[in-house]
Amino acid sequence: MTDNAVPASSEPGSEFSDVLLVQTKLEQYGFTALPRKPCWINLLMPPELIMEILAYLPLGDSFSMTRVHTNPSNIPVHHSDCARTDEHEADYYDIRISVVQEEGDYGNCIAGALFPNGCYQYCSSGYWNYLDVLRVCRFWHSSAESSPSFWTHIPSQSLNTVHRSLKLSGALPLFIVADDDRHWPSSLAFTTALNSLPRICVLDITYVMKLRKPGARRKKARWDMHNVLDAFTKLGAPALQALSLLHWNAETLTTEQWVEKHFPSLEVVNISSLRIAHPCKLLVPTLTELRLTDCVGPWDNVDQLLRSLARMQHLRVLDLQGTVLPADLDLDDCPLPADLATPVSFISLRYLGLEGSFRCVNRLLSMLSVPPGKTSLYISFVSGWRPEDHGDRTRTSDFISSFPATMPRGAYFTSIDLDLDFSSRIIELNLSELHNPATDPCAEDIQLRLEWHGDEDVFCGQMMRFLRAMVDTSIAASRQTCVLYNHSGSYRGNDGPGLGPDKYLSSLARLTDVTVVRLSSEKAASLFFHWMTKRRRRGQGALPFPAPERVSLYNADLRSETFYRRTAARPEHGILYAQLWHYLHHFRTQSLSLSTVTASPRMLAELKRLVPSLDIYSSVRRAQERERCEVRQTVHTQELLYIYGAKKGDGSRQLSRIVSAPRTRMFWEWEDTVVAPTI
Repeated sequence: MTDNAVPASSEPGSEFSDVLLVQTKLEQYGFTALPRKPCWINLLMPPELIMEILAYLPLGDSFSMTRVHTNPSNIPVHHSDCARTDEHEADYYDIRISVVQEEGDYGNCIAGALFPNGCYQYCSSGYWNYLDVLRVCRFWHSSAESSPSFWTHIPSQSLNTVHRSLKLSGALPLFIVADDDRHWPSSLAFTTALNSLPRICVLDITYVMKLRKPGARRKKARWDMHNVLDAFTKLGAPALQALSLLHWNAETLTTEQWVEKHFPSLEVVNISSLRIAHPCKLLVPTLTELRLTDCVGPWDNVDQLLRSLARMQHLRVLDLQGTVLPADLDLDDCPLPADLATPVSFISLRYLGLEGSFRCVNRLLSMLSVPPGKTSLYISFVSGWRPEDHGDRTRTSDFISSFPATMPRGAYFTSIDLDLDFSSRIIELNLSELHNPATDPCAEDIQLRLEWHGDEDVFCGQMMRFLRAMVDTSIAASRQTCVLYNHSGSYRGNDGPGLGPDKYLSSLARLTDVTVVRLSSEKAASLFFHWMTKRRRRGQGALPFPAPERVSLYNADLRSETFYRRTAARPEHGILYAQLWHYLHHFRTQSLSLSTVTASPRMLAELKRLVPSLDIYSSVRRAQERERCEVRQTVHTQELLYIYGAKKGDGSRQLSRIVSAPRTRMFWEWEDTVVAPTI
């Protein structure tokens, strides 16, 4: 018998008893075996450290997106067979595709090989599957299976992964997240995870049925919100610390039949678009965060609302945006609880969000004691303006205007966002980007929103004064400010003549340290440029923005026509590019950025000459100019912008207007009298 031969089987009846099994190696056929390279990570790091690192991977899956490639059978033969139907998608196409290209495994599919940007068009986004680390090596696989913390976040890939997670997590608290981007494989897998409700500490459920892309098929969820609510009627939840229920079908949330009575560990409640029945067992004294968004609250009157809030003395976040406030708050004689001390004090509150009519919000604010200067605010006033409520508005104005005096020394806001939408009758003012050199708690932002109906147009001027009274002190205290200004629509109410640019931009006139100005629309840019150059020409005291270092322009067409009134009898017309050109000659703007802007190559070349730093993003569209713009220099070192009208039938153009600049930018000489744009 040879050395490589194996003795034949001696079992009776074996049909391979006469066959010799020979063991061989690939080296005998010319292959060369290379020594395996050592894994320095596994050699230098003990298993306990690997287990600790892997335990944090489930926490980062929401920040790591990857491409979910489509089935090749769903890809059309011709690219035109699946044309876009969204008219607004083209405006943000460059921005969206730049975001998608950052996702993992982008373009590594058949769709990307067949069509330009095919992976963006036909594939979708999904969260990274962190269970792929089990395939790295045997050492990582065994380390992950030996780490109970790694399995506390229930994965939704399959029913098998759910069972493995429930088993390998031991007795640790569980985390369950279910939304549109985490499709559970079946209702059985989802209910299997919910059967461990006594162990669940975080339950985050988002049930939204919507189309992902134009023309895409609607996917049916393999679970329903009723599966979640039924679990609470069968099992207790003593370990539940955070509950988030986001639903867009206006279901009713009834907690009377729930097994758990007290929720001893509950700290965070986030509910959206649900009708909450009274009483609600979720409003427990241990809450530190309560968010009810677009809900029907579990209270029928002010008495129930204040008593519910008075029980939650540890609240740090109280957000009632879109939630219906009690109707008796809007009565002339609003009743107050007889045996409850008001205002209700919230010493630890750091965020307050309210939305309702002017009377309801002002009255509720007077019934709550909030630390001024330490609590961020989101206040939305929706119609219901009454002149007789002057006292309530004064208290609200005094409370918000006291924030700068109560904030830590040296703290101020560095970003101011003013959004005027007169077509929808909405005004928003946001103060954000806090600079706080101290370690004391401080309000991080203040957001104020005014909305009214058409029959309240006569009070628009009073609303603007009410808004300015609340934020004037905060605006005056701002430094190194970034101003974001957006404007759309036009106001034609009874108080319309007094609501020109000087009226609402004067809210920002007290700013003296503006470094960045961002204009988000054509109308905002036109009004802002006109307002600034007019104040500079007339010498109306100190300029509100003496030298902005950077101007950013968004969502504008530099070729578009603008219209404003110089006087009541002399209207002025022009194009946005001419106003921008004239503004850049007046102010020492060091940087200009254009995003989602349409301009001609001649315009961009001239702007590049005027500004030391010009940032042109990929969303800028170069188009043929409607009116030809030509810059000429006179013998007195003065620049003139000649604007010629559109071509006639014979191809000729006619000079329509001339814009005169003060001096060429190479001298930067400021004159007392600045030549205004001439027609």
